[in-house]
Amino acid sequence: MINELRLGNKVLRKNSNDEWRETTVNLTYMGLIYEFPEDYKPIPLTKDWLLNFGFNISIRQRWEHPNINFSSFYIFGVGSFYMPYITPQVKYVHQLQNIFYYITQTELSLLP
Repeated sequence: MINELRLGNKVLRKNSNDEWRETTVNLTYMGLIYEFPEDYKPIPLTKDWLLNFGFNISIRQRWEHPNINFSSFYIFGVGSFYMPYITPQVKYVHQLQNIFYYITQTELSLLP
């Protein structure tokens, strides 16, 4: 996971109470992730995350976003999503954020 992260990615971080909390990668966390990788883990991509990022599900179970007009995200098992012609499968929030940025050159934001 470490080599896939960009600033602004969402990950889980273990706090001092050994609880996992969602956090956004910034310069400080990027350094800590390399020093203490066991304290960070990816967030599994779920339907709720897709909805919160503004994706809509079609009748055929295809996830579509208004800023991407040429392909869809397909459900592939519980919590595992992929885009046709892109490997590996998109299983985590940070992977979706990175692919979205690569395709659109804009950050994938949560809906207000």
